[in-house]
Amino acid sequence: MLVHSPVELERLTYLSVFKAYAQFGLACYGRQLHGRVIKQGLDRDQFIQNTVTYMYANCGLLGEAWLMFDEDMELEVVAWNSLVMGLAKCGEIGESRRLFDKMPMRNTVSWNSMISGYVKNVKFSEAMKLFREMQGEKIRPSEFTVVSLLNASACLGAITQGKWIHDYILNQNFQLNLILVTAYCLKIEMLL
Repeated sequence: MLVHSPVELERLTYLSVFKAYAQFGLACYGRQLHGRVIKQGLDRDQFIQNTVTYMYANCGLLGEAWLMFDEDMELEVVAWNSLVMGLAKCGEIGESRRLFDKMPMRNTVSWNSMISGYVKNVKFSEAMKLFREMQGEKIRPSEFTVVSLLNASACLGAITQGKWIHDYILNQNFQLNLILVTAYCLKIEMLL
């Protein structure tokens, strides 16, 4: 489309392409497209900033993600979540938590990103503690939250916590989909 079509890319097209680059880990191509966005003067568009930050963070290019991110700007929670998730994914869990604590607003994705970041970085007790904080804030967890908690309790060998999470899933009427059932079965297998 860039080379052979007279049709100019629209703002929404850029968003879709940056998300695709993020999913496939192709930030090298995303950098080129980011340059085009800057030349077109779209680099201050908040949706594009959020998506480019997500792409860089998801691909482990934290330096570039930080350049897109300015803590002093009024950024949407999406940009904060992207960087929290990217830092945790790259093993920068302390920096991830620092940023999480500074967030002016958090949503379920924010909490999930930090909890799963702890689990991925083998900080299972911290994941469980953060979940208790999440409950204190009256944030309803999603299936992704409980999957991370099931993994944490299994790795800790915490049968009581695992049973509590199982009961929580049932009491909160979570739909028992493939993700939850698989995580639960793996937890049971690890504890046996």
